[in-house]
Amino acid sequence: MKKSILILLAIVTGVIFAMNTGCEEDPKEACEQDAFCEGEPEVTLCCTDGEDCYWTYDGKEYADTDAGRDLLYDDLGCASVGKFKQESDRYDYIMNRLLEMRDRVIEASKR
Repeated sequence: MKKSILILLAIVTGVIFAMNTGCEEDPKEACEQDAFCEGEPEVTLCCTDGEDCYWTYDGKEYADTDAGRDLLYDDLGCASVGKFKQESDRYDYIMNRLLEMRDRVIEASKR
């Protein structure tokens, strides 16, 4: 009798353990593309579970950090984006678009 109870307890424990480890969800990744510059490749941003994000442009990957976005901006060039009086205005415009895009993708990757 005691042996049967121990075997049953071991089976129940194994089933509970298997159910807890077998129910992990795959990370949710969301991506979005946008053409920031006319005649240039699109910029792609992908985020996983609302945190790990990275940018790609023209086959190159950029970190989602201030330095990574600055490198992306430099590689974009974007002379064709609007008529700005100063380069700082163009920089602010592009950075705002990048950050708005990031907010949308982060939100989408949390769903």
